[in-house]
Amino acid sequence: MKPAAVASSHRAAQALALARRVIRSPWLIAALLALVGVGAFSVGRASAPTGFEGQLPPHVGVPAHATLVRREAYLQESAENWYYAVAGSSHAALTAFYRVQLSQDGWTCFRSQVSTDITRDGKAFSGSSVYMTALRGNTRAQISTADQGYGAFLLQDDLPENSIALKISLEATTAPVCV
Repeated sequence: MKPAAVASSHRAAQALALARRVIRSPWLIAALLALVGVGAFSVGRASAPTGFEGQLPPHVGVPAHATLVRREAYLQESAENWYYAVAGSSHAALTAFYRVQLSQDGWTCFRSQVSTDITRDGKAFSGSSVYMTALRGNTRAQISTADQGYGAFLLQDDLPENSIALKISLEATTAPVCV
């Protein structure tokens, strides 16, 4: 063998021995697992919905430009509420959205009712509201939209300008009835 070939062969053997020692190292394995875990988490977070809307059942949509304000869960009543501020929308647009969205996802008995001159607990509120209901199996959806003063009351927070408050309530019901 020529001296250059021997040196090259010797370097290859050293590199192979080093690679075997590194592969057997528990620190390297832990570092690789951590790197793969962080990468998988990052990819998952990038494709996952943000906020609590990801916890809504897949058969209840949230309109574009909806920002979650808060969420409530009442375990004894089997009810959950989600509160959103929906920028740049209207009662008519949200009612149309839910009329189509819910019927496509198997909800029946869709009803809606518009309210103005709202008074709650003796207090008058500016603005108007739409109350919608629908059924799917043993689940009742109650969806409310509100603007102006009543919207802020519904959110229990300031309602951003040019926004509509949206409350989605889902509750289990033992005897679903279309009314």
